[in-house]
Amino acid sequence: RFSHTGRSSSIRQGIAADVSGTTENRYSHTSSSLVVAGSKASAEGINQVLFTIANAVNTTLDLDDLYGSIHRSLGTIIDVTNFFIAIVDQAQKKLYFPFFQDTTDDDFDPIDDFDTSSSLTGLVVARRKPLLLREEELKEREIREGIWGPTPYCWMGVPLIVRDEVIGVIAVQSYSDPDIFSVHDLEILSAVSHQTAIAIDRKRSLDELKKSEERARYGLQ
Repeated sequence: RFSHTGRSSSIRQGIAADVSGTTENRYSHTSSSLVVAGSKASAEGINQVLFTIANAVNTTLDLDDLYGSIHRSLGTIIDVTNFFIAIVDQAQKKLYFPFFQDTTDDDFDPIDDFDTSSSLTGLVVARRKPLLLREEELKEREIREGIWGPTPYCWMGVPLIVRDEVIGVIAVQSYSDPDIFSVHDLEILSAVSHQTAIAIDRKRSLDELKKSEERARYGLQ
């Protein structure tokens, strides 16, 4: 029992170190290369967000707590009034929305059999690329029933990719300002998406390890 606990502890430490130890070197160049004139974000601000998200793997209690921390961190460099995190189940072609904040839409139930024609999030998953859509494009998709939920004036989403697999999407939108997000904002969100994906993936691993330890502990009692 004790050797199992010690080994699990070493695994947890290794997972946490893998996240936090590589953040600065991996992303300082990315953030410093962004043009920041007229933007809410600065290279220093982006680096701080990267560090905070990486560190949140160790400081948050669980995945739900991590999602909230990601939302708060991103709020320092981009408008996240209407924001969600989607998690993909590729095997079942299903989208889950474990975290969302929205001023208009309160229906974030899972989407079954998602595709690119009826879901913007599904479109990002399929393309594996960041996406910024403005009012005219969104209205065209609305006519074709290509939007799930209320139609925003501006929508921006980026894929969360780990080990060449899309595990989710983070997205922001506005129901009142068609010009709230720019291509530069898309670059900023993309710059932090990889670290966000790593943090979510590692936290899921830690949570699963914790559950496994609890099952083993109760089994031995």
